[in-house]
Parts: sequence; C-alpha cells; structure tokens
Amino acid sequence: MRRTDFTNGKYYFLTNFGVEGRALFADNEDRVRFLEYMRRFRMTKDKPYLDQDSVPNVTFIAYSQCGNGFYFLVRQEREEGITEMMHQLGTGYSMYFNRKYNRLGRLFIGPFRAREVVNQVELLLVSKYVHACPMRRSGLVDPVERIRLLRGFLWSSYQDYIGAREGTLCDKNAVLSGIQDHDVPKWYQRFVESDITPDEKAIIQPFALEQL
Repeated sequence: MRRTDFTNGKYYFLTNFGVEGRALFADNEDRVRFLEYMRRFRMTKDKPYLDQDSVPNVTFIAYSQCGNGFYFLVRQEREEGITEMMHQLGTGYSMYFNRKYNRLGRLFIGPFRAREVVNQVELLLVSKYVHACPMRRSGLVDPVERIRLLRGFLWSSYQDYIGAREGTLCDKNAVLSGIQDHDVPKWYQRFVESDITPDEKAIIQPFALEQL
C-alpha cells in the first residue's frame, strides 16, 4: 500500500513496471501511444459538462520509457492530480495493450511507486537517474557504446534537455534553472553521461530500484 501523500507544487519520482517482467512497449506504436496518454491525462476537465477548459493534473519534469517500465519526474498541480493522472494512464494504456495483443489481466505489477523529491539537489540528481535509464539498463560495458545509445534514445526527455530536440511536454526549467554555466545543455549532457559519484549515489539510491 502506497503511503505517499501528494501535495500541490511539490515534486515526485514515479515509476511502475510490467507484471512478471513483461515489456510494456513491444514496438514504437506502443511507445507513441503511451506518450499520447501522458499528454492527455496530465490535463483534466474538472467539470466537463460545463465545458470548462482543461487544467493540469501534473507538470512533467522528465520521463523515460525503459523496456518493462517507466520513470517519471513530475510536479503535482491540483488536488489528487498525480493519483488521477496515473490511474487514467494505467487504465487507458492497459486497455490499449490488452486489446492490441489479445491478452487479459493486469499489465502493471501493482500500484505505482512514488517518492517525494524534496530539494533542488535531489531534483537534479533524480533527473540524471531518469535520463540515464537506457544506458544503465542496456547491459553495455563500453562507455562509447553506452553514450551513443543514450544520445540516440528517442523515448525520454533527454534529447530535449541537451538541445537535440524541441520537445514541449516537460518543464526543463525546473531542473536547469539552478545550473550556473554559460552552456547549460552541454553542462547537463556531461553531467548525465558521467559516472555516478559516491556522493551522488548516496542521494539517488533511495529512489533507485537497483543497486547503483
């Protein structure tokens, strides 16, 4: 049972995985559909019968789709916003996936995992953990191959952060505004692609699902 109480304006790391290690994304169509649901369900109509404008449930800060799971860094914008968004996303994507692959039963291992990100240092380091997911889970050992994989990975917000793509889903400024450097995207790229230091590990490990 998840015990996290979500508060408007605060940041949270969210993640979930496929039941029995099942891959959540079998092809790029699945990845695109998941992104569409992220965009759709981050917004809500509080009283749609009054034709009110959509208001945000959450603001995405960073995300990554990784094989049998996903990693989100978000800020809650309205009461129950995270809970509502994650419920709609999980239900909508499960229905799509089961229909497409002619399967029954739950898709996710259980309720999503959540942990509050309490300060700017954690926000920066958790964004590194989220964005480095493809490199970390690739099984590749050669540093050049790992970095090439990361830079070419389309299914996260990393390319938006390093200036290789003009994505509109995430509020990059929440992370990047605290970086004091003349070339912020380049600094962030070096930061994410570098090894985790012992000091960084101590901060990231409580969020991580594996030993770093």
